[in-house]
Amino acid sequence: MEDYLNYSLLVVMSIILIGSIGIALGTKTNDFGFSFVILVMIGFILLDANSEFETAKSNEKEFKKGATLKCYSGAGLYSGSTTYRVSKKKGWELDKKYFVKDSISISANKCEEW
Repeated sequence: MEDYLNYSLLVVMSIILIGSIGIALGTKTNDFGFSFVILVMIGFILLDANSEFETAKSNEKEFKKGATLKCYSGAGLYSGSTTYRVSKKKGWELDKKYFVKDSISISANKCEEW
């Protein structure tokens, strides 16, 4: 699951959390409301990573059964995404958590059933 974590966002949220707890401890009111919000945000980051992980596992399982998957690659800042039909019949292979064919490599979590 750690492959799908947004580490930069997680680190930023953790630093803000530690800072907000330090500030809350230094005040007389000990208001931990902001810290709670940051904890909830970190929880959402972890839930998102778990969801991506479960999607990848499901797609890998379906691929091994011979199903055809609709996968997206790209969608960068200046380009649109490209859609691929991924299946064993079309010559795709599973390499760890990626579907690979020729020079194309698509993350398993970027697919859905066709």
